[in-house]
Amino acid sequence: MTGRLRLAITVSAAGIVGRAESIAAHGLDVDRYAQIARRAEAAALDAVFLPDSPAHEPTTLLAALAAVTDRIGLIGTLSAAHNDPLELARRVADTDYLSSGRIGWRVAENELAGRLYGTGPESFPDRSAFVDSVLRRWHDRTELRSPQGHPVVVRGSGDADVVLVDGRGIHDHRQGLREALRAQGRDPDSVVVLQNIAVVLSATDAEAEEIAPALDDLDTGGHAVVAGTPIRVADELEERLRQGRADGFNVLPDVLPSGFDAFTEHLLPELRRRGLFRTGYESRTLRGHLGLAIPAGADSPQVRTASLTARSRRPVTA
Repeated sequence: MTGRLRLAITVSAAGIVGRAESIAAHGLDVDRYAQIARRAEAAALDAVFLPDSPAHEPTTLLAALAAVTDRIGLIGTLSAAHNDPLELARRVADTDYLSSGRIGWRVAENELAGRLYGTGPESFPDRSAFVDSVLRRWHDRTELRSPQGHPVVVRGSGDADVVLVDGRGIHDHRQGLREALRAQGRDPDSVVVLQNIAVVLSATDAEAEEIAPALDDLDTGGHAVVAGTPIRVADELEERLRQGRADGFNVLPDVLPSGFDAFTEHLLPELRRRGLFRTGYESRTLRGHLGLAIPAGADSPQVRTASLTARSRRPVTA
């Protein structure tokens, strides 16, 4: 998919720099998550990514944020090695239904098993087998199905609705993925590729030049880093989109909350001026925001009824 950016933001306590003004200095409680989610929704972003952490169980946090937002997608990171597939499938699908189709599941790639769950045998050491097991349960679900069919699946590779990748070899990755989909007789646009990208905004080009050397020392987990004025960063994001390197970006602000403020107040207006990002929501589900179709077989009478119910609850506004 090209032409319009898909944009999400990751909410983490430290950002990529973790300076004193970071939200980490004050703690990231549910109220602060809610504040950022509501502001991301006011900016019409596609989704908020929530990492797994010892402080907040992801689906509990997803439910809390769904209760205080109306339109934005909410994507939680959950382990495929330390959850029961039946229990996870029900928990996430129920939250998706209650949110009127705004939930996504990011399959944890870097397991925090020792810190979050302790060690022990893994009943599903094959992550793909676990995901397949969850998907089967979602497809077999006959009641309480959301307007988007079932939650959006986000992975770093493999079969997914959204493939989330870092900076290395992203163009070849995306092209290879699209060729593989064509070979399977599938629409290449049935999968969205998002790139993790750390954004550091500056007021002037001179300040950006000063920032650049320090970025080499940042621990960004392999994510691409783009720094500079809003125009300069917008140029880079537009070039990556036009070159087919990604369909959009999962933005990691350098610090929270100031980095997020700069992103929404200065970079987004520039992207909108170029026609690269919408000014308001055009759909109500996470799949709709991302331009993804309802999965085959999911358009059941229950889904249509849930969709009509969701639409009747709130007026559609831009």
